[in-house]
Amino acid sequence: MNPLARLLADHPHVLLDFDGPICGAFEGVTDRWLAEQLRATLAAAGFDLLPADIKAISDPFAVLRYSPQLGSDVPAGLDTVFVELEQQAVRVAPPTPGAADAIAALRAAGHTVTVVSNNSEPAIRAYLRAHELDQFVTGVIGREIGRPALLKPHPHAVLRAARELDTIPARCVLVGDSLSDLEAAHTAGTVAIGHANKPGKRETFTALEPAAIIELMTELVDAVVARRR
Repeated sequence: MNPLARLLADHPHVLLDFDGPICGAFEGVTDRWLAEQLRATLAAAGFDLLPADIKAISDPFAVLRYSPQLGSDVPAGLDTVFVELEQQAVRVAPPTPGAADAIAALRAAGHTVTVVSNNSEPAIRAYLRAHELDQFVTGVIGREIGRPALLKPHPHAVLRAARELDTIPARCVLVGDSLSDLEAAHTAGTVAIGHANKPGKRETFTALEPAAIIELMTELVDAVVARRR
């Protein structure tokens, strides 16, 4: 049995990040446009004197993380707008090649599949329904609305997933395409598989010593098939 197949055999609960392993959440509607919309929302509320780095950044999550500095009631209102924007984005988000096959294969092999993401639960569920993947997904753990401090790399979402599965983090394996995913997994005590879906990610991930690194989601399908031989 190959190492990836053994890794999956030893971990019955598979946690998947959403943006990357499942789809390109912000490829049809870009992350820069989303960040601009969040800044516009803040400006309309009177918060137009933002730091230069927040004005320039293309990461909407960075804008969300900054929002508590503007007042305790700001994050929830901004996040409500972000949820609506995300639901627009997932309507045109391209599926990650092999993701649907991987999810179906993992479920057929007896794994639970839980989406654990910084994206919002409504957006994730909308995508899963549209692509008929909800039937294979055990649960969805999106971000806590209005609580950006709990975004990955904070382990909150990973630990919550384990609790809802009535298991311990060590029985789970998280597949993620970012350093924040791997850091969240390590902090939670969950095994990590790095999804190196862009050049340079394999080298970046190696420093965090994930249990495995894959480049294609179809490698998970191959690993499931290998277990049956």
